[in-house]
This record gives sequence, C-alpha cells and structure tokens, in this order.
Amino acid sequence: MSEAESDRPAYARVTRSHKGVDAEARRKERRQRLVEAGLETLGTKGLHTTTVRDVCGHAGLSERYFYESFSGLGELFDTIYQALHQELLGRLMTVLVSSRSAHHSALQGGKAALEVWFTFLKEDPRRARIMLIDAMGGNQGSARGAKAAARDYVGAIQAFLDLLYPSLPAQHLSSRILASVLLGACIHTAKEWIWSGFEDPMESVIGHLSMVFQALDSHYQWASMVQASKG
Repeated sequence: MSEAESDRPAYARVTRSHKGVDAEARRKERRQRLVEAGLETLGTKGLHTTTVRDVCGHAGLSERYFYESFSGLGELFDTIYQALHQELLGRLMTVLVSSRSAHHSALQGGKAALEVWFTFLKEDPRRARIMLIDAMGGNQGSARGAKAAARDYVGAIQAFLDLLYPSLPAQHLSSRILASVLLGACIHTAKEWIWSGFEDPMESVIGHLSMVFQALDSHYQWASMVQASKG
C-alpha cells in the first residue's frame, strides 16, 4: 500500500521498511520535499499568500504529511530561512577569511563580501523574497530569526573591522555600530535592486555601495595619521 493510501496516523513511527527504505528515511525524504516546495512557493508567492495546500501540492504530498514534519507554515518558513542564513553566512565568512589571509585591502575585502551577498540573492531571487521581504513581516518566530541572523551578520562584519582597523576605539569609534551601518546599507540597497528587477548591473551596484566602505577606510587612515602626528 502506498503512502498516499495509508490510513496510518501521520505521527506514527513505523519500523517496517517500504521497498527497501525504512520509515525514518522516508520521513526525512518527505520533509526535504516539503522544504524544497516551500522554497518555491514561499519564495515566489510570499508568506502571506502561500497556504499549506500550496506547499503540499507542489511537493506531491497530502497535508497530513506536512504536519508530520512541521507544526504550521511559520515553522516551515523559519526552517527555510535558517538554512539560507547559514549558507550565506558560511559564504561570507569564507571570503572574509580568505581576503584577510591574502592581505587584501579593506576595500578589496569589502567588495568581495558584497559580491558574495548580491550573487547569493540574484542567483535565486526566491532567497531575496524570503530573507529580505517576508522575514521581518511574518510571524513572531520569523522576526526573531531575522533579528538573530542580523546579529550574526553584524558580528561577522564587526570581526572583520576589528582585524582591519584595530585603532577604532582610540578614534572613539565603535566597530559594532559601524558594522550595523554597513549592514543596513547593504540590506536597503539589495531591496531596491531586487524591487527594480535587477535593473542595474551588479558591478555598478557593488561599485556604488563600495563608496561607503571606502569612506570608512579613508576616515580611518586620516585619523590614524592625525594621531601619529600628535604622537
């Protein structure tokens, strides 16, 4: 008897195998199908217009299998958001560490991180819809997740700034606040770019946004020279 025809409760934990695949493996496979379907439906229709039926229809599963893995649409959204967040954060940390190891300038490191950020969004616009548009306007759980993710990004940028500009405290500047400023500029610019349908070339968007990083670098170098002259 197939899964669709089974009268077993969705929450039941069966141990017998089905066509050589045990119950837990089949449950995980169904969950992954729902996550992939959620990325498609939530990433195209949006959180507020997507239904559980939409997700299940795209996954080719009945709704009872949805509730086998998720308590509701909000939990599925949070799961997808966190997966995207971890993937992006991993990419950013890799490029920042590589930039530091290669002794790149601050501007080169900033541009490399921006390229990762904008490429991540453009290569799959569904990510942008979930991460930048619906995350803060969804349920309380998604808003908390988005705030926690923002703190992660700020922390990554702050660590990068602390490495590049160790004298910021002596200049009465907070790397944490500067990291928030830079992240805010990145997020707002990305939203405008997405809403325009990626109208401007990515290189142009990165070039303009890099001016913010360049201004920080120029100020730091100037302030360092002033301090040295007083030395």
